[in-house]
Amino acid sequence: MHPTGPTVAAHVRRLERAALDRLTAAAGPASLCALSRDGTPRPAAKYHEGAAVALAQARRALDEAAPEDDAAT
Repeated sequence: MHPTGPTVAAHVRRLERAALDRLTAAAGPASLCALSRDGTPRPAAKYHEGAAVALAQARRALDEAAPEDDAAT
C-alpha cells in the first residue's frame, strides 16, 4: 500500500472541491481578473483562490506519487 493511501488523496480532492465552491460563492459570476481590476478588495476570494491552488498542488503531488494501476505486484 502506498504511504499516502487512496483515502488521503480522496480527502484532498474533497477539500479542493470545497475550496473551489467557496471561491465561486465569493467571486460570484465575475472572473478573478475582473474582480482585481474593479479596485474593490475581495480578501475572501483571494483566500479561497489560494486554498484551491494549494490543494490542487497537493492533489497533483499525490497523483504523481500513486502507484500505477497496472503495475505488476
